[in-house]
Amino acid sequence: MSTLPRMSLELFSGLRLPIVAALAIMAAGCRSETEAVDIAQTPNSSAFSMELPPSGLAATSPDAGDRLNRSAKQDFLRRPQPKAVAPALAIASVAPPPEQRPVERREPAEAMLMAASMPVEAQAPSLLVPVKMARKGSPIRAEPPLLPLRRTRTKLVPFQSAPFPYGGTNPATGHPFLNVNDGGRRGHGTPSGAVYWEDQTYSDSRTLLHIPRGLDLRRPALMVLFLHGHGATLQRDVIKRQRVPEQVSEAGVNAVLVAPQLASDAADSSAGKLWERGGLRRFLDEASNELAKLHGDARSRAYFDRMPVVIVAYSGGYATAASCIRHGGADERVRGVVLLDALYGETDTFANWISSREKAFFLSAYASSTRARNTELADILKGKDVALNTRLKGPLRSGSVTFISTEPGTDHRDFVTKAWAHHPIRDLLQRLRVETR
Repeated sequence: MSTLPRMSLELFSGLRLPIVAALAIMAAGCRSETEAVDIAQTPNSSAFSMELPPSGLAATSPDAGDRLNRSAKQDFLRRPQPKAVAPALAIASVAPPPEQRPVERREPAEAMLMAASMPVEAQAPSLLVPVKMARKGSPIRAEPPLLPLRRTRTKLVPFQSAPFPYGGTNPATGHPFLNVNDGGRRGHGTPSGAVYWEDQTYSDSRTLLHIPRGLDLRRPALMVLFLHGHGATLQRDVIKRQRVPEQVSEAGVNAVLVAPQLASDAADSSAGKLWERGGLRRFLDEASNELAKLHGDARSRAYFDRMPVVIVAYSGGYATAASCIRHGGADERVRGVVLLDALYGETDTFANWISSREKAFFLSAYASSTRARNTELADILKGKDVALNTRLKGPLRSGSVTFISTEPGTDHRDFVTKAWAHHPIRDLLQRLRVETR
């Protein structure tokens, strides 16, 4: 053998094994790539419409599986690509509802190829639910501000926490308040021997509410609690004769009026439910709720709830005022007490309250009928080193204590309208440090 052929044969013998190995690797790579493309890109089951071999053949004969795979790939490449459809429509066309889907038994190999060829949406239709487009709603609008009232609002409103009716005990005696019974008709016998019947004197649960025109809850405001005297009713005396709502409106300040009916048209200073511990607090809570209704804006309730309160008591209303400051439960809200010729008793109660309150003011104006009691209270306060004023000048300041003696001949019955000034409640409110309208 010549030298050149012998060298070629030796070279081929040395490269035979590497060449065979490289060809084997290339063949395996081509088969794996074909399988990956088929699984990922086959769009639907129609690509596999040709007859499948028996299940055992696909598992035991690799050549048969390769031929099937190549045929499917060629069929897929020849088919036109479908246009994109909406997900909800594709689901409807590919995956009918379970009750409409025909039951077919497929061999494991066929089922595997079918699942691989279906779109993702078709394989799990229950995970995608068509959603209707929501209609655009109206924009959210902020609530309008609390503007000043455009008209005056006055009303008589029944209260659950009103002083009367009252079926409890009289704290002065410890006995039932209604201590007289005449054939089932109940009444109250006073120390003077008079008897007032429940159905006539202690059955009116109404409270007078008055909100002046122009009340502006965005600015500081005040609640006036008016306690009438003996022989009075709200309609006849407080509104018409004493003109209390009118005076509050004339003052031109941010103030509202709350006036409960006490003993109706009787010479009785009983406080009823306002004798009870916490009675004033409960009454003011109900007053805030009813004032908000009268105001017309539910948001006003929060403003009425925190309004400072000034108690104005006339004549026999002093006893109810004393009960309110003794254990009424609203000490943090009571900013002042005004007695209009009303100091007929409870001197110690008022003295203790005045000496223990640094910020609340006290004013007592008097005529001849209560002069002695006012002198007594002033002496007690002097003994406690409380500074007193005997003249009313300028604004009423927190913590001040003032006694005013009116002109001789001042009529007690007209004291609410003619005292140190014409319409003294109006003058009082104008002197308070409450922002005017």
